[in-house]
Formats: sequence, C-alpha cells, structure tokens
Amino acid sequence: MINSLKSIIIFAIKYFPGALGINCRRYYYSRKLKACGSNLVINENIIIKVSKNISIGDNFYMGPGGLIDGCEEIIIGDNVLIGMNVQILSSNHNYDRLDIPISLQGLTKKRVYIGNDVWIGTGAIILAGVQIGDGCVIGAGSIVTKSIDSCSVAVGNPARVIKSRLSN
Repeated sequence: MINSLKSIIIFAIKYFPGALGINCRRYYYSRKLKACGSNLVINENIIIKVSKNISIGDNFYMGPGGLIDGCEEIIIGDNVLIGMNVQILSSNHNYDRLDIPISLQGLTKKRVYIGNDVWIGTGAIILAGVQIGDGCVIGAGSIVTKSIDSCSVAVGNPARVIKSRLSN
C-alpha cells in the first residue's frame, strides 16, 4: 500500500503540468540529484534515471518529454537550456561478441559533461562520453557522438561543428 501511494505521488510530481508541477519537480529533484543549483525548471513528462549521478548548475531549463539517464556521472553547468524531447545518455550497450545476445553483454558507461551557457535544441541526443564546452549551441535533432569545443555551433547526424560563436 505504501509503495503504491509513493508511486502515485512520484507520478503526479513528474507529470503534473504548469507552474505547480515545475515547483514540485524543483523541490523533488533538489533532494534527489547529486547536486542542484538554483532556478531549476524541469517541465513535465521528463524521465531522470539514476539521479544520484547527476549534477545540475544554476538557471537550468528543460523542455517537456526528455530523458537524462545517469548510469554514469552527468554534469550540467549553469545557464543551460535544453529543448523538448532531448536525450542525454551516459551508457551504451556492448555488442562485440556474436556468441552472446546483445542484451546480455552489459553496458559501457562514460561520463557526460555539458558546460555553462549551452543551448541544446529540440530532439537532440547526447551520447555517453561526450563533453560539450561552454557557450555551445547544439541544433535541433542533432546526435552528438563526439565532444564539441567551447563556443561552437554543431548540427546534424552525427553532429559536426558548422561555425564558432566567437566569429560573430
């Protein structure tokens, strides 16, 4: 009975829309995350797994429908904007052996770092082991498979740098 009640409360916190939902999630995740700065805005329908491995800085915004999977450490800096349906993953399936089903080969876990003043566009996917430097913009729908230097604009699948913000 108590586990069912706890599940209902967590469901309500994660999926309740509007300002009340955002405030409930701010309170909930400020206690669950490894570290949490001020002014955390997490919209509804977001899945955050293994929250004890996730650190988020000040002035964080995440649009609805995303995933942060903290199998390994994930560090997100200050003033980060994340669009809707973005996925941040810190693990990947092993698949090297043909004599063992992929589902039984375990995971490779790698740290993810997202710097300060970063904007990640709608539907982007950030893969395990990636570092995104300060001041970066990641275009909508991009799949980031390799680290991105500071102040870069990266787009595509796989994401590639198309320009530097320093040249503006």
